[in-house]
Amino acid sequence: MDSVKLVLEYLRECEVFYMATVDGLEPRVRPMSGVCEVEGRLCFLFSRSSALYHEIMGNRHVEISAVHPDKSWISLRGWLKEEEEKETRDTMLKACRDDIEDMGLVDREDMAVFSLHGGSVYLRDRNEGREKELNLG
Repeated sequence: MDSVKLVLEYLRECEVFYMATVDGLEPRVRPMSGVCEVEGRLCFLFSRSSALYHEIMGNRHVEISAVHPDKSWISLRGWLKEEEEKETRDTMLKACRDDIEDMGLVDREDMAVFSLHGGSVYLRDRNEGREKELNLG
């Protein structure tokens, strides 16, 4: 299994993950659940009218973390690129329909898709003491 699919599966099994951004000098952390793979990249969907979107436009670097039900955890670090092609947005909406329907975001025109780049991943299984580092490219 490639790194993107492994991370996607892991985040989905966690159900909720946390994305850290920066608002000026202030850190911001938000719970999230919508993540999909589009053309081999991890992608996220945000409203252009949200504070999160504006924070990312000001500083594209993010960190994501989650704790798995088995008590292992993951930490991702990278930067987000807005994907402006309509086909990418449509693919994301189709692939993540179940994840984003509950949030009422499916048919909103102001939704933006961001893909994670330069991603480094750290997985830690504290039960077995295993660690794994991956690159997402």
